[in-house]
Amino acid sequence: MKKLLLLLATAFFVMGGDVAHADLISTAIISFFKLTGLAATLIKVGVALAVGVGASLLQKALNKQGDTSATSGVDLSVSMGDDVPMSFVVGTAPTGGKRKYIGTWGSDDKTPNAYLVDVIELENLPATGIAGLWAGDTRCTILWGEPAADGRGFPVAEFRRDGKDYLWFKFRDGSQTTVDDYLFAKFSNHPERQITANMIGRGCAHAIMTCRYSETVFRNGLPDWAFEMAPRRFYDLRKDSTNGGFGAHRWNDPSTWEPTSNNVIIAYNIIRGISYNGEWFYGGQNIAAFRLPPSNWIAAANECDAGVLLADGTYEPAFRCGYEITVDREPLEVIEELGKAANARFVEVGGIFKVLVGAPGAAVYSFTDDDIIVTEDQSFDPFPSLEETFNGIEATYPEPAEKWAMKDAPARYDAALEAADGQRRLPASVAIKAAPFANQVQRIMVAILQDYRRFRTHQFYLPPDAYALEPNDVVSWTSARNGYAEKKFLVTAITGKRTFNRLASFKEIDPSDHDWSPAKQLPVATGWIGEILPPAQPMYGWQVEPAAFFDADGSPRRPSIRISCAAGQEGVTHVWVQVALKATGTIVFDSDQTPYDPNEEPADGRMSWVLNGTFLPNETYQVRGRFISSLNDNQQWSDWLDVITFNILLANKDIDVVADLTKLGADVKKRFSELQQEMDDLLQSYENGLTAFSLAGAVGQIDREEIRAELGTARAEITDERRVRVTENEAMAQRVGLVSASVEDANAKIITEQTARVSADQALSESLLGVSSELGDRFAQGLVKFQAVAAPSGVDARFSVLLRGGVGQAYKDTGFFLELYTFAGFQRSRMAIKVDQFSVSDGNTAYSVFAIEGGVVKIINALIDMAQINNLIVGTSNINPGAITNIEYAESGGGPNTIDLYVTANHGLNSPKIKVEFRGKIQAAAGNTLQTFASLRDDTGGVEIDSIPIVTSGNYGQVVMWSKLFTPPPTRMQTTFRARFAGVPNSNWSMLEVVAYTFKR
Repeated sequence: MKKLLLLLATAFFVMGGDVAHADLISTAIISFFKLTGLAATLIKVGVALAVGVGASLLQKALNKQGDTSATSGVDLSVSMGDDVPMSFVVGTAPTGGKRKYIGTWGSDDKTPNAYLVDVIELENLPATGIAGLWAGDTRCTILWGEPAADGRGFPVAEFRRDGKDYLWFKFRDGSQTTVDDYLFAKFSNHPERQITANMIGRGCAHAIMTCRYSETVFRNGLPDWAFEMAPRRFYDLRKDSTNGGFGAHRWNDPSTWEPTSNNVIIAYNIIRGISYNGEWFYGGQNIAAFRLPPSNWIAAANECDAGVLLADGTYEPAFRCGYEITVDREPLEVIEELGKAANARFVEVGGIFKVLVGAPGAAVYSFTDDDIIVTEDQSFDPFPSLEETFNGIEATYPEPAEKWAMKDAPARYDAALEAADGQRRLPASVAIKAAPFANQVQRIMVAILQDYRRFRTHQFYLPPDAYALEPNDVVSWTSARNGYAEKKFLVTAITGKRTFNRLASFKEIDPSDHDWSPAKQLPVATGWIGEILPPAQPMYGWQVEPAAFFDADGSPRRPSIRISCAAGQEGVTHVWVQVALKATGTIVFDSDQTPYDPNEEPADGRMSWVLNGTFLPNETYQVRGRFISSLNDNQQWSDWLDVITFNILLANKDIDVVADLTKLGADVKKRFSELQQEMDDLLQSYENGLTAFSLAGAVGQIDREEIRAELGTARAEITDERRVRVTENEAMAQRVGLVSASVEDANAKIITEQTARVSADQALSESLLGVSSELGDRFAQGLVKFQAVAAPSGVDARFSVLLRGGVGQAYKDTGFFLELYTFAGFQRSRMAIKVDQFSVSDGNTAYSVFAIEGGVVKIINALIDMAQINNLIVGTSNINPGAITNIEYAESGGGPNTIDLYVTANHGLNSPKIKVEFRGKIQAAAGNTLQTFASLRDDTGGVEIDSIPIVTSGNYGQVVMWSKLFTPPPTRMQTTFRARFAGVPNSNWSMLEVVAYTFKR
């Protein structure tokens, strides 16, 4: 071994001067770095690394006095202004970013400027991607599979309420070459903060956050953002077949690089220099690869990636990092922080950078006491002073699960060491900011504490055969004087004299200090981070029951549903009610406008309402409800409860044909009046329409084409005009055309108008065609209009035709319209025709099978399945027997005891007539005379209707037959009748039956 080192020493002597002298170190580094900008600071790297390698790992990890960055932890505050230094992230780490733009747009329901857009610059280099997102204290789940149609990005699951999204995230990785389409569309016309086409953000990764206004969702205002960046791509010399590795990585081709969190690989890239598009960005400049020996750096990088067994049986890399770097930080500080997170020791010798990670290697030089030059000075430090003595370690690190707050790792104390130090606990405190991994931090703590307790340091001269030793080398010393037997020491510093004797400093080491087993792992508990919401408020006391709307006479007219819930719920302002048809699950009623007064104190402690909806009679619905509160937006729906509506059918009052048709006629008359006005407006639109279209306050364009010919009083013209107009909240496209010809007092016109208009809360499309012919005071006109509207209140579509003609001021008009419209939340349709005579023919007969003339409907032959007629005059009646009644029936074979028969008549409301008949045979035993009775009872109302006494004797049976006409209360839907056949001793009933006939109204 000594001979090998002697040969190496001779080689160095021939090649040049003493590479271990500090002045030559500086000279060498200056030749490697350009002394401009941040690169000049790397001069300090070599000097500091060469001098500081002698410190223990603990001393290197201890916070420096005055170094505020060492304790401040991860900075997640958003920055503003261009005086903020550029930054980038290595490994997996968060950034609060720098705000570059903020603005509002659009409306939501009646809220203007309802959408806020926050543009945050994340890094000043292209990024690999996003690993996580925090909004305030909420860790977000981005729904990558649900992109917004307008390009605002992807919704965030935690900010979705009842299917409505309130937050979207969009990420641009820095490789973009054009302005973002979404930002340009929303803010290119902003009067004050305009987004222009050159606002691209080349090379800068940024996020676009869009928030929908909500006082309950964003109760604390705009949240602070924290963006967890995915590991950056770096050059890995282990994967470069031209630099000691194996693979396709090339230093000058970033497209071959891969993402990594390896501390050594990232430090390697910083030392050689980080560039973007061929321009230097951070770290060293023009550092050649041979200055970082591949064999050394590959071994250190592999040490970081070595798998470590955890307590749960899984593995993780020994050392990883995550750190945000601002370019105003000296590269030396950054490299030291990365090294702290890997138990790494960096050195620079004669311009050559090397690194040691974890346990030192095998000894490269061995000697005994006889090899030490005793004629030179020697020193020995067996232990530090009390103030520099530590026997425990406490560390903090950024914990991702707690929004990257600096968290205390499980402290490491040693009772044996405390006893050795006079029963004193002397903990050291370190902050490991670049290692956001709890188990990794524990391994670092154990290793640096054990390494620190190797107190012994020596300094003495060795002969020239030690010339090739460098800092971070391991030597083996056998010393009878000190009791060492091949004891391992780390070279911490070495220099020489012109005699080639070497002054070396050594620190005792033990590779076992870096051993790890899962048994050493301590549990780590993370606290819950998130918005503290009040508990969900359930719907208390929810009940539903059938109800009815009554008229002024107290008669039920329409079925409805009564809902009720508990009173006195503080903060509740409304109740949200949903009603679904049970058979299909279709929601038929959905309203959050049921008012609730928490100060109201009803006698039974319940609030109740009858729903103002349209419900079918005798139908099963399901109803649920939830509170709406000004104090808590977290409410629970009640369970779905079933309810069967009353069987309230149309009554005579509802079928007032004259009144109903009068109202319908008024609606139709109004609609035809509107068509008359629309025809007048269209025919006049050409004269003033071209000047009525304004572009004030909007972006738009008008294009017009016209051809015209005139000769004397003859004139012909065709005009076509196209118009577009957009504002921030509205867009409209329109086309107007005119075809006209005239000679003296004869005129003919065809006018067309097509319009498409949308706003935040309405979409409309409309097409009109109008024709007009005039000769003197005679005129004939026609209008065809097609319109479709979609709005929050519903959808409407209408097709209308109007014809009009006359002389002077007198005219006749006719037409029809067909429409689909929304009424009370339901879709309805109707058709109306305005004619003097209307007829329908089958095309085969010479007469009309259906006609209306003079207000009278005439039908030659009709087959009618159902009809309700108020006043019927019949020439010949052929009503089938039984067609006018419903029958309910019950029977029994009889017996010697009292027998009750029940029958239920489902008669509906409005007091129909019911005829109840019952019969039976009573027989006494031979030679006996008995007295009994039969009775009829309204069992629903609890009222006895009638009772019949019966006397019979001997062996003769007596047949009892009886009937009763009954009128139920008008609000009752059904009535149950009980026929009782009373039994007495020595009697026997037989052939019993009861029948209820309900007469149809």
